[in-house]
Amino acid sequence: MAFNGSTIAALLDGAVSKGALHGVAAVVVDRNGQLFQHAAGEASARTLFRNASMTKAVATTAALQLVEQDD
Repeated sequence: MAFNGSTIAALLDGAVSKGALHGVAAVVVDRNGQLFQHAAGEASARTLFRNASMTKAVATTAALQLVEQDD
């Protein structure tokens, strides 16, 4: 079954068109790779976003997943 991201794309496009966001991007992946990618407004597929408040949580989760894989 193929992933259909049309609902996500419509949500992102709607948020930008209503002025809630200047730009937004989303990527959906699974263990086999990328399933969906969409950007709206001032964002593009190559836009860099700052994720300062979540950096520690993401890095810790990634490190714990690597440790778990070694077991």
